[in-house]
Amino acid sequence: MSRSVRLLTVTLVLIMVLAATPPAVQAQFPLAKSSTVLAFDGYHDYKASLEFMDYYVQTYPEICESFSIGQSYLGTEVKGVIITNRATGTHTDKSAYWADGNRHSSEVTGAEAVLYTIKYLCENYGTDPVVTEIVDNKVAYLIPKMNPDGSDLYMNSPESLRSTVRPYDTDGDGLMDEDPAEDLDGDGYSRQMRWQDPEGQYVLDDSAPNGMRMRRDDDTGPFYNRTSEGIDNDKDGRYNEDGTGGLDLHRNFPFNWRPNPEDDATGRGRTQRGAGEYPLSEPEVRNIVVFLLQHPNINTVETYDTTVPMLLRPPSMGDDRLMHPSDEAWYLEYDRVGSQITGYERTGSVFRDYGGGNPLFGHSPDFGYFAYGVIWYGDELWSGGRYDFDGDGEVTAEERQRLIDESPFPINDQPWTKTQHPDLGEVEVGGASGKFIRSNPPPRLLEDEIVKNVLWAVKKMEWMPLARVSGTSVKKVEGLDDVFQVTARFVNEGRLPTALDIAKQIHIVSEDQAVLRLPAGMSLVDEEGNPRRPTMRGRGRGGMGMSMMGGGGQDAPSETVNRVNMGWLDGSMMRDYAPMREVTWYVKVGDARQRTITVGIGSTRGGVHSMEIELPRR
Repeated sequence: MSRSVRLLTVTLVLIMVLAATPPAVQAQFPLAKSSTVLAFDGYHDYKASLEFMDYYVQTYPEICESFSIGQSYLGTEVKGVIITNRATGTHTDKSAYWADGNRHSSEVTGAEAVLYTIKYLCENYGTDPVVTEIVDNKVAYLIPKMNPDGSDLYMNSPESLRSTVRPYDTDGDGLMDEDPAEDLDGDGYSRQMRWQDPEGQYVLDDSAPNGMRMRRDDDTGPFYNRTSEGIDNDKDGRYNEDGTGGLDLHRNFPFNWRPNPEDDATGRGRTQRGAGEYPLSEPEVRNIVVFLLQHPNINTVETYDTTVPMLLRPPSMGDDRLMHPSDEAWYLEYDRVGSQITGYERTGSVFRDYGGGNPLFGHSPDFGYFAYGVIWYGDELWSGGRYDFDGDGEVTAEERQRLIDESPFPINDQPWTKTQHPDLGEVEVGGASGKFIRSNPPPRLLEDEIVKNVLWAVKKMEWMPLARVSGTSVKKVEGLDDVFQVTARFVNEGRLPTALDIAKQIHIVSEDQAVLRLPAGMSLVDEEGNPRRPTMRGRGRGGMGMSMMGGGGQDAPSETVNRVNMGWLDGSMMRDYAPMREVTWYVKVGDARQRTITVGIGSTRGGVHSMEIELPRR
């Protein structure tokens, strides 16, 4: 099937799903949505998220601008914002943070966390010293909904799909997306459905969850069957088993990708359900990976999912021994501090602490560390409806039911109500919808859940590397005519090093460079006054190929430019300690008309910074 035909098919399916949604849905669904575009008392669909971002772009134009990373499967523009003080330099010259949300269609809490990050950075700039330092000297790239098509289908229809809307044969019957969930009673949700059946496996019991329990040998009936609310569209005896989509955008990343089980020709290999046809087959994932590779200044990444809750990080394919020991130490420190801020007790690797020793393939945290060389977290927000009301560390069945009972209709349990089914006749529909109980917090708990994760995000931004010229000294060289010794000190004012050890190993970052610019007429000499070539490589290979303040521009033809590769600036877990390097040059003024020189540093992930020096007159 060609791409154009597939797009037409998916579009028609979505139109039919939304058109078939009863009018009552439009009255009920806003209960799960924000009361206003800027409020966090509910959830934003894609249109509302665009309006939210537009507000901050228009209200804070000096620090907030919109950008796009490409189009989704259905051709929707995937938009976000860039937050940095443009007066202090272009975003590509700064140490960078990336966050995206709503990779999984149903996990809309992640989008709200990214939207709240936009709000927090903009509204606290100029008053909060930490936020002000971040926005002035660093940059945040923020994409609330990297999967807008799936997110809107989840928000605006009874379906509860996990990931992309690309058609997929979930049940292996040769048909795609032929059996989605339906809303029979018009309340906007697909809940549970029961009907009387002499062979049914359930009986009514008011003391049991949803008023039903499994039948016992001594039960006399009436007996019921139970399934999710909907129609057996393909007449295979199952309900809602093949809804829209089925691929998993979090299994489509290129590092350590594995094919779908049905695509393994041998039937004996390691496979990954939902992986896609090939690595980066899904444009939503490809958009992100291409942007990241084009912006190597990004050193810290956050992607938001639900519902463990847990701070998740690499490795996804094995234990921590796969990481460099120094990098592991950083991740363990992030685990510790993140747990303190969020209150999440579970932290650690995807493989061990989430998967229990079972690997995930094509997973973004592994791409982030092993192929991109950064700190990468794929955090799971919300408790999945396991809400500890009394704070005793345990969640009882009564507490889970209380969360449902205290949520407003139609999010909470709906009493069993009779309605007509086209095949079964009279059925009853009721129970809770998991959309805003299990998969996401009820609206009244949403803001509390995302705020603590945004504070964790801000801490990660605060810790990002920040390469700076910390000071210079100039001394006249005795016995030489108009020759000066110029010494510059370069520091990392962040806590994270300018390159993790894995980043050095995979050669994704260049060495930090000390850069000296001399105006026309000046020249570089050695300590005895002998001329030197303008470019000095120092230890290591190659140069950054960038102008010190232009991030890739050309050096002026009349300038003398010297670059020194000086390795990478270390990081430090100690407060108020900045690892330092020192570089010394000898400069002859000659017939230069001006005596101002520029010293700077260019770091792939620590940013660009410079300082002007006026050489003394004779």
